[in-house]
Amino acid sequence: MKMAYLSYPYSDDPPGRIEEVKRLAHKIMEKHKELVLIVPHLAIDSIIEPFIDSDNWLFAGTWELELIARCDILILGCPLDYKVSPGMVWEWAFAKWLGKEIVEVKELM
Repeated sequence: MKMAYLSYPYSDDPPGRIEEVKRLAHKIMEKHKELVLIVPHLAIDSIIEPFIDSDNWLFAGTWELELIARCDILILGCPLDYKVSPGMVWEWAFAKWLGKEIVEVKELM
């Protein structure tokens, strides 16, 4: 079993993006039962959103980087585009810097 972090846009439409990423995560989990999938939107963002303050959001970034550091694979849920999701670009850069395996979701399907 490997742990995989699913990178996906979030901040432009949190409720809509959560529904999208849940559907995508389900497809990945159905096809790749060997992956323990971490979805940061569900593990962190959706939990702290009701309690928004600057301290929570500052810690959210470090928590997400810690998850990437502990995962074996970073899955890009859509093509990298800074205009769509600066956060995904930062997640990709951190995973690349750590030497993590990085795959696009289309490679898994």
